[in-house]
Amino acid sequence: IHKPAAALLVAIYALGDISGGHFNPAVSLAVLLSCPPDGPRSEFRKNSFGTPTGFAQYIGAQLVGGVGGACIAVILAAKAPVLAPQNWVSVAIAEVVFTFLLCFVVLSVCTSRSSPQNFTGFAVAFAVLVGIVASGNFGGGALNPAVAIGIDVAQAVFSMRFGASLGYTSCELLGAVAAAGAMFLLKPAEFVKSLPS
Repeated sequence: IHKPAAALLVAIYALGDISGGHFNPAVSLAVLLSCPPDGPRSEFRKNSFGTPTGFAQYIGAQLVGGVGGACIAVILAAKAPVLAPQNWVSVAIAEVVFTFLLCFVVLSVCTSRSSPQNFTGFAVAFAVLVGIVASGNFGGGALNPAVAIGIDVAQAVFSMRFGASLGYTSCELLGAVAAAGAMFLLKPAEFVKSLPS
């Protein structure tokens, strides 16, 4: 299994009970959009960030984690990781499609009322693995605004170049919005409140 996917798998199982397994602003956005506070899926939102203020705190923590992770990578490797898109069209398509896949998998297996919860970490990690393997060769595969921004900050320290993360992040957030929309379209029963007995 690829290193980022393996790290995510471990983090989900180690910290999922604390944070709901949110390590990605795109995933948090998808949960925010698909788990309305007064809807039948609201418990999944309450179990993670709950309020808009909690959502903002999650995003802040995720961005700090992304920058911290990139700094650790710089220290260990003695060079900065690089966002180096070879073709922006390919990267944009890959980031939207594979972030959509990741967010849809999270919504389907982690927040679904009908999904078994035992292997959610594996499903999410393999969604990340698919995205990295399929798009990593041409500069895609971040699938996470915190990762893209973290790499961009580390890259700026070494080369004084910053800005590629803005394109990545825009595409990743678009994928998250699409995943939330797909959840409404493909799994409408998830949004129907149960009738009292």
